Amino acid sequence: VIHVPWITYVPGAPPGVSVPGPASLVDVVPTVLGLTGLVSSRQSEGEDLSRYLLTLSGAPRDPNSGPVFSESRESGQVVHAVRFGDYKLVRNTNGGERFYDVTGTEREIMTARGRQDRVRLDLSDMLNRRLAGQLRGRP
Repeated sequence: VIHVPWITYVPGAPPGVSVPGPASLVDVVPTVLGLTGLVSSRQSEGEDLSRYLLTLSGAPRDPNSGPVFSESRESGQVVHAVRFGDYKLVRNTNGGERFYDVTGTEREIMTARGRQDRVRLDLSDMLNRRLAGQLRGRP
């Protein structure tokens, strides 16, 4: 549902370079600071992605970067989601959850077993903590 490209010109970076894996809007400020060489006195929630744009060696990025949280609207309802590594959990307003494997073609996992079920529970817990923090006025 959510794909927002961020296209920028970076002097010294080869054209067409992209950052592998998910990114979030909270990554924009630390990345811009990293690209400009500026330092912030405040700690940022996001990740500085400039090293992936400036390195010609194609520095690998941890496939479990994140988690990345999102919020959107579907059929008039607020939908919250969390993505971590190869998996994504989507929760609607009524508390119903859908669990996806996002490697290659995204596919819904109807019955998670073993490791997948542990990942699903971990993602649900991450989303619970995130939403509880927002309710208390924290990001």
